[in-house]
Amino acid sequence: MFTIIVFLVVVIFLTVGWAARKLLDDEKPLTLPDKKKRLKSVEDKIMELQGKKEEIKSKERQIFLVSRLFVALMLVLTNYIYMKYYKIPFDLKKSLSEMLRFNSMVLLAYSFMAFVSYGTPAKFVDSLKALVTSLLQKFSIDTYSHYEKLLAERNALITEIDIEEKQIKHSVQANLRVVSVSH
Repeated sequence: MFTIIVFLVVVIFLTVGWAARKLLDDEKPLTLPDKKKRLKSVEDKIMELQGKKEEIKSKERQIFLVSRLFVALMLVLTNYIYMKYYKIPFDLKKSLSEMLRFNSMVLLAYSFMAFVSYGTPAKFVDSLKALVTSLLQKFSIDTYSHYEKLLAERNALITEIDIEEKQIKHSVQANLRVVSVSH
């Protein structure tokens, strides 16, 4: 029993010590080489997330294509049903004016809904595209939010590295001037 208690106390001290060391390591400022390593890992992660974003964009384009095909097929189907219901023969000369009248009514209904809801059909389509895009981004919110955080961290690291390198360069030049003046 005594050995088990001693073993547990040792495990607790090692675990707490490891956690405390980890916290202290996280709190101390990074050196220039550490910042360069971190910048490299951040840029690698950004490239990985960029690939995921491209996959999301590809999926978005596929959804738009499928939805356009769906609308086109629905339009053809409604035309077919209209022709069958009113027993319009499938002849261009005889049925063309009747089908144009029907399709103009469909277009008028679509334009009316788009105009009432968004002002123009173009704004209506843009809002539908924005809705699909925002839904896809909500399903991948971790990708987008992590990507934005990494971009901000990358910019901060680049700025810090640039400042530190300039400071080192100026201190080396100042030391060279002091050495050349003393000789």
